[in-house]
Amino acid sequence: MVDSASLSNVTGARIRSVDAFRGFIMFSMLLHTFGLKDVSQVSVVGFIYNQLNHVPWIGFHFEDIILPAFLFIIGVAMGLSDVKRRQRGESDSVRLKHAMKRAIILFCLGFILSWVSAGKPTLGPGVLQVLAFSYFGGYLFLGKSIKVQFYACAALLFIYWFFIFTIPVYDVGRNSYEVFKNLVYLIDNTLTGSTSRWGYLYTLITSIAVVVYGSIIGKLLVQRKSDREFMKTLAIFGVTGIFCGLALHPVIPIIKRMFTPSYTLFTCGLISLMLMAFFWIIDVRGKVKWSFPFMVLGMNSIFVYMLNGLLSGWLLDTAGIFVNPLGSFIDGWVSPLQHIIRLGAEWLVCLWLYKRKIFFKI
Repeated sequence: MVDSASLSNVTGARIRSVDAFRGFIMFSMLLHTFGLKDVSQVSVVGFIYNQLNHVPWIGFHFEDIILPAFLFIIGVAMGLSDVKRRQRGESDSVRLKHAMKRAIILFCLGFILSWVSAGKPTLGPGVLQVLAFSYFGGYLFLGKSIKVQFYACAALLFIYWFFIFTIPVYDVGRNSYEVFKNLVYLIDNTLTGSTSRWGYLYTLITSIAVVVYGSIIGKLLVQRKSDREFMKTLAIFGVTGIFCGLALHPVIPIIKRMFTPSYTLFTCGLISLMLMAFFWIIDVRGKVKWSFPFMVLGMNSIFVYMLNGLLSGWLLDTAGIFVNPLGSFIDGWVSPLQHIIRLGAEWLVCLWLYKRKIFFKI
C-alpha cells in the first residue's frame, strides 16, 4: 500500500518477489468468499469457502492472514525505501513529514470507503484506517537498529497482554478473551460506538508490531550478504513465529478479531515462510512469468483496493445481468461466475494502467 517505486535494493534492482507477494495478498483480498456459499455443500468447495471466511472467533483460516500480510508488506517496503531516502540525504524532518502525509491520505481514503459503506460519516473500523495508524506507528521505530526494533516488537506484544491481564471487564473480570466481553471490544465500543467484533483501536498495539517486524525484514533484505542467508533467516523467523504462536495459544488464544499476541506471532511466522517461497522462486530461481497477474495488482494495490471498495457491488450487479439467465443451467455457480467477471474486470483495469506505466502511489 506504499510507493511501488521504492521496492528496490540499494543497487537499484527491483525486488520482484515483494511486488508479486503484495499482489498475491491483494488478489486474496479481492476474492472475498468468491460467491461459493451456494455450492459450499461440495466437499472441496466447502473447504475453500471456509478458508475464505474469517474464523468466527478462536482459530485460524486463510482469510485471517490477509490483514497482517498487508501490514507486513508495508513494513518491508518501509525498510527498503528508508535506506534509499537516507542515501539521498533526506533529513529526519523531511522523512517524518512524508510519513505523516502518507498516513493522513491512507486514513482519509479509508474514511471515504467507510462512509460509502455505511451511508454516513463513520469513524468505525476500516482496514485503511488501521493501515494508516499502524504505518505511522511503525515508522517511529524505523530509524532504530534491528536489535532495538526486535525489542520494540516484544514490548508491544507484552503491553497488549499486560493490560488485558490486569484490567477487568464487566461480567467476566480480567484476562478475558470472550466475544463482546474483552478489553478490545470494550475500548472500541466506548470510543467509536462500534458494535463489531473487530478490533480497531487497542489492536493497533499488535498491528504496529507487525509493521515493525516487516521493516526488520526489509532491512535484512537490503543488507543481505547472500540470498541463501536471507532465506535461512526467513525460515528461522517463520518456524519460530509459528511455534511461539501455537505455544501461547492455550494461554493467549489465536484470535484474529482481537489481534492477540499469539495470532501476531503465528501469522508473522506464516507470512515469513510465504515471502521466502516467493523470493526463492522469483528472485533466486528467476521464475517470474507465473507471477505476472500478481505483479499487475501489486504495482497498483491502493488503486485496486479503492476500486473494489467503491465499485465491486456495481460490477457484480452488472455481471448478474449477463449471468443470471444461465441460472437454470449452472444452478448455484451463478454467483461464482459473477465474481470471476468482477475480479477479471478489476484486473483488466490494473493491466491497462500497468502497460501504460501508470502507478498510483501515496
